[in-house]
Amino acid sequence: MIKIKSVRIKNFQSHKDSLIEFSEGFNAFVGPSNTGKTAIIRAIKWALYNEPAGDYFLRDNEKRVEVEITFNNNIKLLRYRGSGKNGYKLTMPDGSTEIYEGFGYNIPLEITDAINIVPMQITDDLKANLNISDQLEAPFLISESPSGKANAIGKLVGVDYVDKAQRKTSLDISRSNTIKRQKCQTRDNLKNEISKFDYLKNYNENLTKLKTINQEIKSKNSKLIINKDIYEKYKEINVKKEYTKNILSKLNRLDEFEQFILKLHKLTFKLKNISTLKTELLKINSSQNKLMKMVDAFKGIDKLEINLEDIKKNTEKLNFINRYNNLYKNNIKEIKINKNNLIKLRHLENAYSNYENILMHIGNYNRLNQLKENYKNIENSLKIGNNYILAFKNLDDIIKRHNKLNLLTSNIKYAIHYKNQYEELSKKKVELKKYIKDISSQINDEINVYAETLKKYNICPTCFNKICEHDIENVIKSLRS
Repeated sequence: MIKIKSVRIKNFQSHKDSLIEFSEGFNAFVGPSNTGKTAIIRAIKWALYNEPAGDYFLRDNEKRVEVEITFNNNIKLLRYRGSGKNGYKLTMPDGSTEIYEGFGYNIPLEITDAINIVPMQITDDLKANLNISDQLEAPFLISESPSGKANAIGKLVGVDYVDKAQRKTSLDISRSNTIKRQKCQTRDNLKNEISKFDYLKNYNENLTKLKTINQEIKSKNSKLIINKDIYEKYKEINVKKEYTKNILSKLNRLDEFEQFILKLHKLTFKLKNISTLKTELLKINSSQNKLMKMVDAFKGIDKLEINLEDIKKNTEKLNFINRYNNLYKNNIKEIKINKNNLIKLRHLENAYSNYENILMHIGNYNRLNQLKENYKNIENSLKIGNNYILAFKNLDDIIKRHNKLNLLTSNIKYAIHYKNQYEELSKKKVELKKYIKDISSQINDEINVYAETLKKYNICPTCFNKICEHDIENVIKSLRS
């Protein structure tokens, strides 16, 4: 058991600085009136219970009041007020300290847990300080009303828990009944709401059919978009077709032009050969000039003694020169012929550019033939598409049905939502019934314990008079009802 070992009081009413040390057993304060005996009790209550409030007990001309209590377990509690500060300082046996300020009217829980001295809460409006009583205060419970005494004794022996359980159970039953009524009302409302959607039961098959029609509409819309794109391409192809027809009308003599191109290729090949022969002719002319110089060197050969071997060599050279001279003459003739051909082929470069244009037009012609085939295929596709579009003559009716289907679908969703809410409420109703059943069982158990307690002591907890078994049975019946 924790006990007060000493109290130090500073600037509290008549105490300037007083130290009171208590001994084991009984302690008494003796002295004349107005010497500070009751102030000691007030100071201890101020430190332990934060009572009385205010600072009227501060000594005159002082700014700070302190009350320090030392307990037998070496815990020190300092209560102080003044100079704008109001708080507690708790010192533990190991020397650690904690300061608490700004706690209002209630004592900090850390302090009550440390000293374990708290007033007993008998009712919401009634507290009892069992450890300290004021001067001229009546003994415990003597001056209290019968209901206050009964509550205090019930709290001391633990019977108040039964009363609290009974009040709480009654409150829970009342709340549960209210919730039950609300849930039942909600359930009935949901049933009425769901009954409005009874006509939806016959629409499941129609919903499936409308979904299928909706899918077909989407598919046909996509095909319609594709056909529109094909039609736009068809228009472009017609424009290109007209342009190609104009080009083909200008190319009626294409076969003759191809023969001319073949001849042109042959003449070009001969021109390349002539260029090669011209180069060789220049080389022959150079060799001829060298030979002529050699002939000029042999003009005075009659005057020289010529050996037979030299004559043979010169004869061979002469034959060689004659042969090349003949080749030269033939080359001259061919050069004249080639010059005439070159005159005829002076527009060859224009012919090349025309030839490239012709090749390009031939490619365009081939592409036009391919586009013509595509055009025929597109015409066939358009015929199919027109037949397909005719199938949509009832499209407005289908769209109306589709909108109606969407409306019915949303109604079905609401119906499913209300159905789920109804199922959840049904589950909560079952849980609530189970909870009420458990609470009723607990109440019966508590009433049985209460009845056994009354039968054991045969004393009324309110007036403390003896009661018989018949009265006990009436009390139990009233509790059960």
